Amino acid sequence: MKYNNFRSPLGREPETVREFFRANVRIYGDKPLFMQKEDGKYISYSYKGFMDDVNALGTELVSRGFGGKKMIVMGENRYAWVLAYMTAVCGAGVIVPIDKELAAEELANIAELSEAAVIFYSEGCAAKAEALPESVAKISFGELDGLVKEGANKRDGSFEQAEIDPDEMAVLLFTSGTTGVSKGVMLSNRNICSMLYQATALVDMNENDVLLSVLPLHHTYECSCGFLAPLYVGATVAFCEGLRQIMKNLREVRPTLLICVPILAETMYKKIKSDIARRKLEGKAKLGVEATNLLGSGALAMAAKKRLFGEYTPRSAADCA
Repeated sequence: MKYNNFRSPLGREPETVREFFRANVRIYGDKPLFMQKEDGKYISYSYKGFMDDVNALGTELVSRGFGGKKMIVMGENRYAWVLAYMTAVCGAGVIVPIDKELAAEELANIAELSEAAVIFYSEGCAAKAEALPESVAKISFGELDGLVKEGANKRDGSFEQAEIDPDEMAVLLFTSGTTGVSKGVMLSNRNICSMLYQATALVDMNENDVLLSVLPLHHTYECSCGFLAPLYVGATVAFCEGLRQIMKNLREVRPTLLICVPILAETMYKKIKSDIARRKLEGKAKLGVEATNLLGSGALAMAAKKRLFGEYTPRSAADCA
């Protein structure tokens, strides 16, 4: 197991997400934190810009009476999703991440169980979100820009300076329900920070990394390793447009990290092997593997493999769908 030297931007284990977030904003400022495809090209959102948006949205939500309430977020991986999540965790309320593929009946059940006051949703989830009772306020991802602008004009420090109890519930996760009815799992700010403090000592991730976010953010694995951990270490996250666009986005972003499940890795491996065979490069590829393996498993070997095999990727954007 390779151990990473990174432990915390504070030099100690943080107690709240807001605490290490603020520290990294001071350190990284205008460095890109998120990258999202808009109008055919990737645009960047900086650490400082993200913090400003979180503070503005938090101010507006609190002013509308949502402070301390349960907030569902449901949709594709994108900036609006992480904005809703971070705003809640940084003091606005309790975030409840939900699978965008969840049936309307299951969504209604979770909204009732969690006593949700508001749902943030993407366009693809509109029908299910709008079917919820009137007691649940509906805010689409497209409306967040307007709320951020309104909150920016109201910022009086009340949200930013509000005390956060590190041991109070900040996230309410619902299990998949494969063995019965979905059950809620409560996480506090301290839980999240402890996980990040320990995980980033083991995962080889740092401020020079760019991660392509492919797996759904409502999954604890992707949310922890593909969103919160990069934020914690000062890295950059680019949102994938979808499974059929993975190879296209890989070429555009040139990420150094990809969080995935075995089936995705195996599919990509098979497609790459197939493409190498189609281009009659098996001999060169085999020689390259043998040569780079002699370098061991460290950073030098990884850099050599990236440089050598960068061209041996499937050419179709749909190859890994």
